[in-house]
Amino acid sequence: MNTPQGNLGLTYGERRMILFVAISAVGLFYAAWVHKPHLPAIKAPPPRLITFTPSTVMGPHPHARGAESRAYTVGEFADYERPFCIDANREVMSLLKGYKGRLCLVFRNYPLTAVHPYAMSAALRAEAAGCLGEFWPMHDALFAANGKLDSKHLSSLTAALKLPQKRFTLALATTAKSIVTRDLRDGKRLGIQGTPTFYLCCPKGEVYLLGSLAQIPKFIR
Repeated sequence: MNTPQGNLGLTYGERRMILFVAISAVGLFYAAWVHKPHLPAIKAPPPRLITFTPSTVMGPHPHARGAESRAYTVGEFADYERPFCIDANREVMSLLKGYKGRLCLVFRNYPLTAVHPYAMSAALRAEAAGCLGEFWPMHDALFAANGKLDSKHLSSLTAALKLPQKRFTLALATTAKSIVTRDLRDGKRLGIQGTPTFYLCCPKGEVYLLGSLAQIPKFIR
């Protein structure tokens, strides 16, 4: 006797076997998903009081944004190409708005050149723009680029700011290099191992290494 066949040429028994295997596979996948080990969330380390002075964190001629009094100052060491720094920049901007008049930001460069090929060029361009009074517009444009910092995009960002080309090129090769070198030196002295790294300088001169920006409300009431 012939066994009924479907449109794909499979017998009734073969179709039942395929259905059984499919259901078993789904069951095994669900069981594995339900019983998979749940890794604990990584908790940020608590703020740590360090022995360095605010001047070591901020540098001699800091780029400052926010409260003019600098009662509470966040010192940030960052890399324009690093995704974590790009995300953190949005959080920093939100904090400055939330603590308007009470919180200041000082930005310093710490390009991780071993893994980010365009980070150094971005840092130099920000500092060269700073020599012409346009640090923060360049800083914001670099982070807004979301990591697209190849030479073509960097040239476009520079052109958009309409900076004097000769003065910019001179600053790029001289002052900007000195500033970025100093930032890297101070960062290594502070023991920075990755970016972004944040410090909080308090009114009485204490300096804390922050585990996360979410810890700032513990200090500013």
